[in-house]
Amino acid sequence: MTRWYQEKKKEYFYNEAKRRGYRSRSAFKLKQIQNKFKIIKKTDFVLDLGAAPGGWSQVTYEIVRGKGRIIGIDILHIKPINNIEFLLGDITEKSTIMKIINIAGENQFDVYFIRYVTKYIRELFNRSCKKYTSMQTISKISW
Repeated sequence: MTRWYQEKKKEYFYNEAKRRGYRSRSAFKLKQIQNKFKIIKKTDFVLDLGAAPGGWSQVTYEIVRGKGRIIGIDILHIKPINNIEFLLGDITEKSTIMKIINIAGENQFDVYFIRYVTKYIRELFNRSCKKYTSMQTISKISW
């Protein structure tokens, strides 16, 4: 077992995520953002870019509980979660963007989350979304 893995297993949020059934400890970051800013409403249409392994989508579903809609996308496979649509694709490719547009149809996303995405992609989705958060927002929130 590597030193990094040994230290990770001692980390509070890692263990708490496992205990609560979250796929990642970052789920607690979204919970903190939601508690402070209330960015997600029960009826929101949410796009989660860079969604693997699905922790943010899990927390989002806790908030919308079937009244809203969640689409997660990543280049990595994401294990299915009931009532959440996951797509396998590279957000920098036109075909993936077209998949998202086809799924959304005439609907506008209320919220989208971006992690590790280029400035071009951020600007593209900024024009078609009411509000969003990014890792820059998260970095301003202390634990």
